[in-house]
Amino acid sequence: MNEKVVSRDARTAELGQGGNRSPVPHLPSSSRWITSMLIDKGVLSETGLTRNAGIRTCRKCRTNCLAGIDINGLDTWLEPHQLHRAGELNALLDCRRTFSLYAGKQLVPRDRHWISNYPAGHPQRPTFATHTCGQPIPTTWTIKETP
Repeated sequence: MNEKVVSRDARTAELGQGGNRSPVPHLPSSSRWITSMLIDKGVLSETGLTRNAGIRTCRKCRTNCLAGIDINGLDTWLEPHQLHRAGELNALLDCRRTFSLYAGKQLVPRDRHWISNYPAGHPQRPTFATHTCGQPIPTTWTIKETP
């Protein structure tokens, strides 16, 4: 009958769950710390982009872009329309870098090896040109999308 009544906060603090104590005492529990660790590891950029490319809205011109961190760790903003061979040539002549999607989500800059092994229009390695605000790529450079 001499049971000791322990409050919920005291029990969870003893177990390292909830309460005012962190489950791992030497790690802060703030989201700023988690964000900074993700940035340090290269999983997240300071602008909020991840290694997995996705459709995002350009902050300057408010158009939809394909955006992500490329394999070199740089933020990359691309036009969301896939290029064909002549379109890639025109994009390169227009001083726009081209990128391929690797494994459906990672952005890889195209160099002479990628261009020769996976020409633009290749179904497994779609090709995209860099985004320039106010200068969309002409529709003659892109593959016609079928509904």
